[in-house]
Amino acid sequence: VFYLPLVCTAVLYRDPRCTWWFAGGAIAMVLIGFVLPMVNLSPGSVINRSLSVLAIIATALLVRLAGSMQLRLQMHSQQAQAADRLKAQILGSLSGELRAPSRAIIQHAETLASTSLPGQRGVLDQLHTAAVRLSLTIENLLDLAEATDRALHLEMLDIAGIVRQAVDDVRHVAAAKHIWLESDSGFAGTQALGDAWAVRRIADNLLSNALKFTP
Repeated sequence: VFYLPLVCTAVLYRDPRCTWWFAGGAIAMVLIGFVLPMVNLSPGSVINRSLSVLAIIATALLVRLAGSMQLRLQMHSQQAQAADRLKAQILGSLSGELRAPSRAIIQHAETLASTSLPGQRGVLDQLHTAAVRLSLTIENLLDLAEATDRALHLEMLDIAGIVRQAVDDVRHVAAAKHIWLESDSGFAGTQALGDAWAVRRIADNLLSNALKFTP
C-alpha cells in the first residue's frame, strides 16, 4: 500500500534530497516486512521475502535512474540559461554599437534637410526615414536584450499619455511619408494597471508597423 506511492514519488520528485528520503522510507518498509517474518519458513513467507529483496533492488535502480535524469535535466537547464545570457550579451553589445551611429545619421540628416536645396530635400527625407527605421529596429533589439533580465513593475498608468508620447516620437516619420497621424484625446485620463516600459514598447511597435506598411 505504501511502497509503490513512495517509490513513484521518489522517481518523479525533482529535489535529490527528498528523493533519497522517499526512497529510504520505502526501503525501510520493505526491510521491516522482510525481517519480521524470519521465523516463518513457509513457502509463502520465503516468496514474500524474495519479492521484498527484488523490491529493494528495483528501488535502488529507480532512484539511481532518477538521479541521473535529474543531473541531465540540470545540465540542459544550465546550458539553456547560459545560451540565453550569451544571446542577451550579444544583442546588447551589438545594439549599443549601432545606436550612436544611427542617432548621428538622424541628426545630420535633419540638419542637412533644413539647409538643403529643393531638389535635395526628397533624398534627405528618404535618408532620414531610413535612419529612423534603423534606430527603431535597434531599440527593439535593445528591448529584447533588456526583457530577458527585466521584471515587470506594475503601477497605475496614464495610457493616453503614453500613447501621445509614442505618437509624438514618430510624427516626423509619418510626415516624411505624407501620412496623417493623430492621437484621439477622447480617452484622456484613462488609467490601467501595467508596466510603463512594456506598454510603451507595445505602442512603439504598433506605430512602427503601421507606418511601415501604410502606403
